[in-house]
Amino acid sequence: MFFVIVKITISRGEGQAFEGNNMKRAEWLANRKRGIGGSEMAAILGLSPWESALDVWLRKTGRMPEKEDNPRFLLGRLFESPICALYAEQEKVALLKPTEMIFHPDAPIFGTPDRLVKGVERGFEAKTADISQIDKWGEAGTDEVPQHYAIQCHVYMAVTKFPEWDLGTFFGMNIPLRVNRIKRDLELEAMILEKATEFWESYVLKDTPPAVDGSEACAKALEGLYPKDATIMRDATAEEAQKIEALMYARLAAGEAQMKRIEIENQLKQAIGDGEGLWSPKGAVTWKKTKDGTDIKWEELARELIGRMLPPLPETLKQIFSEPKPGHRRFLFKPAP
Repeated sequence: MFFVIVKITISRGEGQAFEGNNMKRAEWLANRKRGIGGSEMAAILGLSPWESALDVWLRKTGRMPEKEDNPRFLLGRLFESPICALYAEQEKVALLKPTEMIFHPDAPIFGTPDRLVKGVERGFEAKTADISQIDKWGEAGTDEVPQHYAIQCHVYMAVTKFPEWDLGTFFGMNIPLRVNRIKRDLELEAMILEKATEFWESYVLKDTPPAVDGSEACAKALEGLYPKDATIMRDATAEEAQKIEALMYARLAAGEAQMKRIEIENQLKQAIGDGEGLWSPKGAVTWKKTKDGTDIKWEELARELIGRMLPPLPETLKQIFSEPKPGHRRFLFKPAP
């Protein structure tokens, strides 16, 4: 089965799928704001190692651009076609590359599968991973894969109605392509659709940020949402004062409590917003931006000196081989005396 046009019917009205390969990237990125992608669903469920629900909300509401290629994403994108070719050869199947964003008819989610298996109701997703992570995958043929990848496959099964999805992971040149098969789970799928709809209607459509968590991704998202402190310190509300007191005790704890500490810090950052910080009877918390500075581009400097064999004057060096280094917001807690 091959999908060409898929209708989308969600709370915002009816639309249609779009040609991912043939449209301009700007248009394709704009269309991603019409729903939640398969790779984003894990973040909404708190299962992504790379981003939080707040990241997804920032993108869908236009407060943050779509993710740019970093070395990991670039590698995965460039390796997609070779991994698909390897899978086709290994499994003796022919593959089709979808040309459409496939939207679910009743929920605000969509899929952009890597490939569909010709003549079989099965999809294929290509991944790359470091060999040090291989113990997170089960034996070939099992459904034991990292949760965030499994959720992505379940979203794709939800939008295509396929009963199974293969995940092929490339760990290196000397290791066979690990192919794990994930079966459709209607109970899990119902939960995913419910959570996606709840997130879309409660947060995206109402333009209200979701609750923060204790992840590093959430901390980075908050700094992106509030890049500087623009207002002065204020008195904390009763609820905020309780969080500051909880932070005081959490900072003394270790182990799993550290995750709770980060969660409380993120909640206080969200409360501070673009302010300097909060006063409370138990102490004060600040989230101020450090001063902008400059960094020396040492690699470029070394190449220039080797090429010239004559070092320029120090001031000239600083002007030519320095670049702005924007300050960042630093979160501090000062207990009351």
